[in-house]
Amino acid sequence: MVVDIIGPCAALCRVLSVPGGDGAVLLVVKQTVHLMGGRLVPKPGGEQIPVFTEDREVDGRICGADFSLPKQGADLVVIGDVLAPAGRPVTELEVNISWGRFRRRLLIFGNRYWRTRDPAGDRLDESPLSPKALEAFLEEVDVGPEDDKTQVFSSASFRVPRPSSASAAQDASDRSHEVQKRDRDHYMSEPIPFVRMPLTWGRSFGGTADYGMVFGDNPQGRGYIVPPFQKGVLPRVAGVRLPNVEAPDRRIRRWTDRPSPAGCAFYPRNWGLRLRRGLSLEGGTPMSPPRMTARLYNQSHPDFELDGFPDGQTLTITHMSAPDPVFSAAVDRPRLSALIKTEKRPLREISLVWDLLCVRPETQDGYIVGRALFGFNPAVMAGARVQVVQKEDQS
Repeated sequence: MVVDIIGPCAALCRVLSVPGGDGAVLLVVKQTVHLMGGRLVPKPGGEQIPVFTEDREVDGRICGADFSLPKQGADLVVIGDVLAPAGRPVTELEVNISWGRFRRRLLIFGNRYWRTRDPAGDRLDESPLSPKALEAFLEEVDVGPEDDKTQVFSSASFRVPRPSSASAAQDASDRSHEVQKRDRDHYMSEPIPFVRMPLTWGRSFGGTADYGMVFGDNPQGRGYIVPPFQKGVLPRVAGVRLPNVEAPDRRIRRWTDRPSPAGCAFYPRNWGLRLRRGLSLEGGTPMSPPRMTARLYNQSHPDFELDGFPDGQTLTITHMSAPDPVFSAAVDRPRLSALIKTEKRPLREISLVWDLLCVRPETQDGYIVGRALFGFNPAVMAGARVQVVQKEDQS
């Protein structure tokens, strides 16, 4: 289907096949914006970012695919780094994000890791890391290609004997006691001062623990430790890096804690939080496959899902921009209309639902995405053309 773009935006329209029906048409419109005069306004036509049909890397960060079915409510995605005010090193910061009545906070810490107490219960002064490893850890200031990779151990690198049924209960009790003891034996190191901290999933809780155990809610993260599988075998705790990004209501206190990851970047659709919210077993039999819901197509962390697009409301983000640590901008729905005309029907408007705001506070720009899904009848839609125009340009 042909799309004529008359206005500052990008658009993509495709006919989707529907089993047992004529089909449907999905239209996705994307407007790139930047901060000007206290508002997010459209960039010129030549600077509009195209509609992404798949996840794409932009300036080293992953941006989710735009071309997807309608979602639940609206998503807010914030991409960038946390910046210490005036460039002076700090050990922790609080990022506040608000949009209209929507409020969220993220706690940002410098690099930390688990340390071990001595038998008397005193904190050890020496680091559990080797001097070389500690030096590399202290100098780490950015997420590089190696930092986001998860390590998967070969199944041949460990063996876990299966306990007999007679000793299983006793072993479970012994393991619980060992976990509680190991919990008391460890504490967090003090945060190392930082000037810039990437706000990526590699900095949130998750990752891969010993034995190749992957934290499904965030395979790229750090801090995930599995409890022992058998009596006398304990996981490595000392030296394990703690997450840099935490939610105020999900703070890590013990190495056995497993909070859901905190963050405001694009959240992959095949990770645990999204799958649990987007797939439903209601109304089916035990053997029925899960039913997909509109939440499966949301792209933000569930903490950053909104009931709708807060049109005209002010977006405020702290400590992600410089030199002014407060990014503030009024956000309006794009003044764009989608019109369709066929050989047999006059021009009519298609209702666009704006459901995503992605913003980069440091570069003071971002984009807004809207979509429409409507029926397709080949007998009526022959020669159809879609126009995306600014509202004041309609004729």
